[in-house]
Amino acid sequence: MESVEELCDNITLIDKAKTILEGGVNEIRSKWAANEYDLVFEGDVKINGNGHYNILKQQNENNRSVIRLKTTSDINTNDILQTVMREGRIISFNPAMPSMNEIFIRVVEARN
Repeated sequence: MESVEELCDNITLIDKAKTILEGGVNEIRSKWAANEYDLVFEGDVKINGNGHYNILKQQNENNRSVIRLKTTSDINTNDILQTVMREGRIISFNPAMPSMNEIFIRVVEARN
């Protein structure tokens, strides 16, 4: 699937001989983004979820803390940053865009 994402502008996902999803790669990835964000902090930082987001994954690598969180409500990204910036120096904050493989799995599971 990774090579499909690199080579194609538009795709069609087929399951059991039926088209289940089609369109532009970037459009599909944006549509299926699950309100997840990747945060990278300098050093060893641990954060906890709250009523607005849950922590999906935390790991340390190369003196950096990499954290994936998922919002649980219509919280503004500025509010998330305001909350977590007290925990340490933020290096990056980006939406976590799902891979086509992840999207395919989500679509198939939703259909079943």
